[in-house]
Amino acid sequence: KLFGFKSSILHGMYTTGLVGSQIKNSTNKNLKRLYVQFKKPLLLPNEIEHFISDYSNNKGELKVISPKGNKEILTGSFEVF
Repeated sequence: KLFGFKSSILHGMYTTGLVGSQIKNSTNKNLKRLYVQFKKPLLLPNEIEHFISDYSNNKGELKVISPKGNKEILTGSFEVF
């Protein structure tokens, strides 16, 4: 509330860490690079859905959205090795 939010938020770096872990689990490869762009804060309590798309040649795109799909939380790209 001190920063103008209605409730507590999940910090972007924590969200990024969760996404990095999921990429490793999904690809069975180590993460080399992860680029993210924060779109909106994730107010708590809440849930998220993540999608990895266009994964080929050890590169891919990702998106984290709210469960109803109406709010983009984070987008980015990654490389694995």
